This record gives sequence, C-alpha cells and structure tokens, in this order.
Amino acid sequence: MTLTKMEARRIIEIATEDLQSGAEPKECFRRVRDEIPHATVDDIKAAFDARLFELEEDAAAYKAEVKALERICGFMDKAVEITGNKQITVEEAATLMAARGDADAIEFLRCMDDPEQRLTAVEFDAAIAAHPGWWVSPDQMVHTKPDCPEDTPEKLLAWHRRRKATTA
Repeated sequence: MTLTKMEARRIIEIATEDLQSGAEPKECFRRVRDEIPHATVDDIKAAFDARLFELEEDAAAYKAEVKALERICGFMDKAVEITGNKQITVEEAATLMAARGDADAIEFLRCMDDPEQRLTAVEFDAAIAAHPGWWVSPDQMVHTKPDCPEDTPEKLLAWHRRRKATTA
C-alpha cells in the first residue's frame, strides 16, 4: 500500500522524536504500526528515503550558502585590512576589492547588478517588515524567533508571496 504524504510525514515525525529521545528502533516501529497500521516495511523505508533525499538537498544548499558567505567574508576582511575601516559596507568593500581584481568581489557585484536579484532583495526586505517572526536589529542583523515556521529566507519569501496573493 502507498502512504499519503501526511502519513509519510508522521512516520518521519515519530522516528525523529523516538530516536532523539533515545528510544530503540523497535519502539519506533511499534509506534508507527500503532498509528499507521497499514504501513508496510517498504512504505516506511520509502518515507525514510524521501526524507533522506530532502535532508541531502538541504545540506547541499547550506554548504553552498556557507561557501558564498565565506567568499564574501574573505573580500570584506581584505577590504578592512586595506582601509582600516571596520564600518565599511559590503558594497564598498566589494567595489574596492573588485577594482583590485578580486574574483569573489567581482562576482558579488555582478549578482547585485542583476535586476532579478535586486527585486528579490526588495521583496525580502518587505517580507521581513511584514512577518511577526522576523526583525532587523539596530546593528542591521536579521533575526527570527526560535519557533518561527518560516525559518529560512526561502520559506519567508514563499510566505510573503502567498500572503500577497491572498490580499491582492
């Protein structure tokens, strides 16, 4: 039998709860059987495989984001070292370092000149302003409440777009 998406999600929730609490795998499978008696071993494995695929995609996206942030920090650090100005903006640092041939700074400026990227940045700022779980602190750092369901920029933008579509 094939599970519904909700049933597959519930299997993952049960497994996550049980394994984080130190429960034995046997107990986890018992709970799954109690809640979803028609779930076969193949169904459970398929739910785990689907979740594993999602996690691997998330991990790849996070790794790419880390690399991008490391590149930005790299040219920012160089710009601070050259100017002695710790208050330099990202754009000023990128411009300075691009003029010196820094490939990461050049790529950063190219992305910032992209009209679609600019539109996304404006939309992201509007989404932060509209969402009760996101805010910008006086030092211009973006924060989210710990229990905020829209806990990534992608989820925030999706929330904002849905909200705009229903209020338009």
